[in-house]
Amino acid sequence: MVGFGKNSKLVISKTLTKMLISYFIIIILSISLISIVLYQRFSKATIEGIQNNIEESLIQNMNQLELIRGQAYSIGLQLINDSDIVDSLYWNEIDEMVRYKATRKLNQVKNSNSMIHSIYAYNSITKQFVSSLGSSGLSSLDDEMRKLTEDYREGNKLKFIPLKYTNRSPSGSTKTEYIITFIFVDSSQEYIKSENTGNDLLESALIINLNAEYIQKAFTQSYTSTSNSIFLLDKTGEVICDSDFKYFDQNISDKKYIRDILESNKNSGYMIREDEGRQYLITYSSSDKFPFLFVSKADYNLLLQEIYSLKASIIFVCGLIGVVCITVAILAAYNVYLPYGKLVRNVQWQLKAEADSLETQRTYNEIEYLSEAFTNIIKKSNELANSIRENVPMLRKMFLKELLLGQVSSSEVSKKIKELGLSIVQEKSCVILFSIDGYMSLTGIENRIEIAREKTKAEKIIRDAFLQYNGVEIVDMEEDSIALILNVNTLEEYEERIAQSLKSVQMKINENLEISVSIAKGALVGILEDIHVSYANARNLMKYRFVYGYGSLIDNNMMKNNSKDNCVAINKYRKKIIQAIKICDEKQMKSDMDEIILLIKDGQYDYIRLMINQLVLDIMMAVQSILNSDSEEMDFSNIYANLNSNDTLDSAKEWLITFCSGIIQRIEQKRDNRQKEMIDKVLAYIQVNYLRPDISAEMLSDMVNLTPGYFGKLFSDYTGKSVNEYIIELRMKKAKELLERNDLSVSDIAMQVGFSNQSYFTATFKKWNGITPNHYRNSCKKLGVEK
Repeated sequence: MVGFGKNSKLVISKTLTKMLISYFIIIILSISLISIVLYQRFSKATIEGIQNNIEESLIQNMNQLELIRGQAYSIGLQLINDSDIVDSLYWNEIDEMVRYKATRKLNQVKNSNSMIHSIYAYNSITKQFVSSLGSSGLSSLDDEMRKLTEDYREGNKLKFIPLKYTNRSPSGSTKTEYIITFIFVDSSQEYIKSENTGNDLLESALIINLNAEYIQKAFTQSYTSTSNSIFLLDKTGEVICDSDFKYFDQNISDKKYIRDILESNKNSGYMIREDEGRQYLITYSSSDKFPFLFVSKADYNLLLQEIYSLKASIIFVCGLIGVVCITVAILAAYNVYLPYGKLVRNVQWQLKAEADSLETQRTYNEIEYLSEAFTNIIKKSNELANSIRENVPMLRKMFLKELLLGQVSSSEVSKKIKELGLSIVQEKSCVILFSIDGYMSLTGIENRIEIAREKTKAEKIIRDAFLQYNGVEIVDMEEDSIALILNVNTLEEYEERIAQSLKSVQMKINENLEISVSIAKGALVGILEDIHVSYANARNLMKYRFVYGYGSLIDNNMMKNNSKDNCVAINKYRKKIIQAIKICDEKQMKSDMDEIILLIKDGQYDYIRLMINQLVLDIMMAVQSILNSDSEEMDFSNIYANLNSNDTLDSAKEWLITFCSGIIQRIEQKRDNRQKEMIDKVLAYIQVNYLRPDISAEMLSDMVNLTPGYFGKLFSDYTGKSVNEYIIELRMKKAKELLERNDLSVSDIAMQVGFSNQSYFTATFKKWNGITPNHYRNSCKKLGVEK
């Protein structure tokens, strides 16, 4: 551009004007484009953001509802497995004690859960209810519950049913109550019949009434706008709950937008529909698991007001930015242009001065500045080069790590090796991985620091052992691992010579450092760029320390291609182990555990781990019905953490045996307690009923659901006598009392003590006491006369 005339005066004319006009046009076009784009994007993003927020809130509401349903289901499971509740559900006749216990249990559960309004237990045999409200129950609600059971359909099971009823207080005032009913039917014993009536247990049910206001608060608390309406519907359009109870227990499928949603195949979405003369943004979300549907209805005009406000704000902000930018453009134009003018004037003046006096040498400030700047750059560059040379070991370590992890491009490998002065070359290579055994069991920072020191010493032993090899680099990898990158000349060297050196390293580390290391020899690769493949192979081989144990030297030749299918045998021994645990045969369990370990030890590492974890899971699932699955000993996460902390197969087997032995001890203890309770129950029954003629070992064994032989053994072990001996002993004692205290005939006494035959009674009495009943009575009378 021309900024100066022949008289060296500044000519601003066209250049500055064009620059200012260009800046103005760029600013105006940019601001206009930005304004339009921002408005379009923000308006669209606002609508979509509102819709997404509503949809996320609906999904949260669905999750909250599923959580509430899960809680109600858990409460139903808890109650249906409670003996007091079971008695109230299935007994032919509910006495007051059963009713009292069931009412107390239901009331306890209701009081411990704020979302529960009431709980009813319906006995289909007696057609009676037991409720958490007790004798002070609401008659109107009782009527609704009775109607609900009479109109019960299979589809109502485990479904939320809205219910509205009128509650009349003692003072005469009325109040409309809203509840949501959850019918829980015991379907876990589908074909079990009642002993007395033979009725299907599925006919009795628990009715859990939830506070509708609780559920309403659960899905409206995330909405701060009062213009939004929220509906919880089922798949037929019936309103289970809504934000203001306007449509509670009503079917609104006649509304067009509800009908469109019900007919849609989508789980979620939104639409803009007109309802009651106004436009609304309708957002819906449904669940794949449960037949529920959340619908949100927001006033679309209110949403547009926010967009109009956004438009005005964007216009104002862009106008303000435009004013600022124009001001800055003017200043920038001058600041950009004027230095050039000054530079031209100075150059012209300097050239004129040099023409007048060529011998005069001048130093220009700009050159001094540039010269000083370049001098500083060169100085900093030299300092950086010196710093790099000082940090070469660290750079080498970083590069080798990246090389082993495959994070270096092939084109850079050769260059980096030369720059860092590494001894390895780009030819056949392999990675040998050294890992300290038992590292997982170390705890505390002191142990970890000591291991770091030992690793440094181990690196020196490894380096000394491979001094005679060409191309060796050692890399400190994870906390317990050291990687050795080694150039290999021949396959024989890889197969034999290296193995001898590795055994020597293991022996020296064990002798000098008193620690054990396992070694994995990675696959041989043709070029150094593929060394990460060998490292990955070595890491995978190191997993097999779990199979071969501490101090192993593992290579690819040891990996067996075990294609034999042992699934049938493994399943066989898994079942035998579970059976041995159930019958408390610890010796058989240990034997079967040895067999199953032998079957899986030749498999792949992941397969072995999977089989062990699956065995533990099967054992836990098999015994959880026997033991208390909520106890800390049966916590899945703790058990798997302890199991997987074993880093050898032998230690894992020992852990499994200890784990199974602990379960056997608990089963034996629980079984002993249960047997004692059964025998005590039988003894109490005998004490009351031993005079009955029909009492027998078979009847008593039926009473406790045991076979006569097994029951007789338990009874004999507990009392030291057989069942018949125990009963006869009681009868003989009673017969002696009757012979001593009254003049009843022997026949009458025999009948009173449970003998239907006098001869059999006499023979039994003589066998038991050594004399006949008459002789015993006469002896007693003589003793009385003498006294």
